[in-house]
Amino acid sequence: MKRKSISGSRNRILSAEIHQLPLRMCILGGGGYLGQHLTKALQNAGHFVVVLDLHFQRFPHIVLDTTRMLQIRGSILDLDALRKALSGCDACFHMAGYGMSGGASLDYEMCMRVNFGGTQLIISECLRLNVPRLIYTSTIGVIFAQEELHMADETTPYAKHFVNAYCESKYLGEVALLQANSPGKLATCALRLRGIYGPGELRTVKTTVDLSRSGWVKATFRKSKLCLTQYSRVDNCVQALLLSEESLRQRNSPTAGQAYHIVDDLPAVDPFGFWYPLIEAAGVSVPKFCIPYWLAYFAAYTMEWLYWLTGMEPLFTRFEANLMAYHNTYSVEKAKRDFGYRPAQNHDLTSTIKFLQHEQKHAEVSKGNNLEQIWKLVIKFLHLLDPSWLAQYLHRSVGIGDCCGPQQVFHKFLMVLSVLILSSMVWPSMVSMLCCSLTYIVSY
Repeated sequence: MKRKSISGSRNRILSAEIHQLPLRMCILGGGGYLGQHLTKALQNAGHFVVVLDLHFQRFPHIVLDTTRMLQIRGSILDLDALRKALSGCDACFHMAGYGMSGGASLDYEMCMRVNFGGTQLIISECLRLNVPRLIYTSTIGVIFAQEELHMADETTPYAKHFVNAYCESKYLGEVALLQANSPGKLATCALRLRGIYGPGELRTVKTTVDLSRSGWVKATFRKSKLCLTQYSRVDNCVQALLLSEESLRQRNSPTAGQAYHIVDDLPAVDPFGFWYPLIEAAGVSVPKFCIPYWLAYFAAYTMEWLYWLTGMEPLFTRFEANLMAYHNTYSVEKAKRDFGYRPAQNHDLTSTIKFLQHEQKHAEVSKGNNLEQIWKLVIKFLHLLDPSWLAQYLHRSVGIGDCCGPQQVFHKFLMVLSVLILSSMVWPSMVSMLCCSLTYIVSY
């Protein structure tokens, strides 16, 4: 009995020492906004960080200590690069992914290859290189598709049908990772995020501002009578990542093999109304009209169809439309209980707005009047009709070979044009949707 007590005491001391020691942490796909915030937090805790990514974005307000990190430019599918990144690491944060938004989310082959196949590869290499902990950034899209969710907890079953390849591939990756949890070998967990926001964030915040300034965010839409949701503040995401990794260090950790919802705490917010203070800070009027959900969904479906036909990037997809139209809220009680998640400044855009205002003061903002915008659109449209550009574009997106002559190229162009004209005749709103898409090209 005494021996057991001494052994338990030693384990507690060892656990405390491990908690304080500088560790070698790996972040796969850590070159973006969330990854760099996590890198900074890990460095502040005294750890050395290895970051593997294809691209490293620049955020002047996120200052990293380059002497306490190693950047590796490469893909998680590159075995040599992956092994170099994981070698000697005490934990791995798997943030790498493909198709989070836009047309890329519809690319089944690439999403499966990176999000599912890549995750399987990471699991096997963590086991081979004795990396003891693996934390996966997942998405609430694994349980949300086209139905309302009211304070959904982690017992909510996975979605039966997925409206894009990204969510399906993330679901498969999450299942594989949680099943790989093995006591004494590899401790895993998955954190499901939803719409990361914060100062200087590029995907959600910047896109919202840019689309508003372009003048095409004129209406909202909804399917649910009461439509509320929750977003994921970047600081809260980082907190959850740090706490979950610390929890996995424990023997018989309650976090091991589990999935968690990581969003801001209640109260939930209106999916459109949440962004209104940011839109107004950008000097743009908030939307005053509400269109039927079916029209927004049809627009998304049409833009997805145009993406497959021409490669034109959609303004939004069906999944993104559903996220904004259906009531979807999530419980964070499990994360609070298992590893002490305490979200702060919930749904607070104050710092994000201040950052935007600071940028507006110190950057050259091209305001332009409506005539200039129309002229840009005309120039861009004329560029689309340039024969040499058209030949290259159709070769890349429709699959015309180099052997095709002008007749074949022109035939393909007429085919695409005739389909668009026919669609606009069948459904008048198609014309305005096409204009929206062309305007997006200008702003993009």
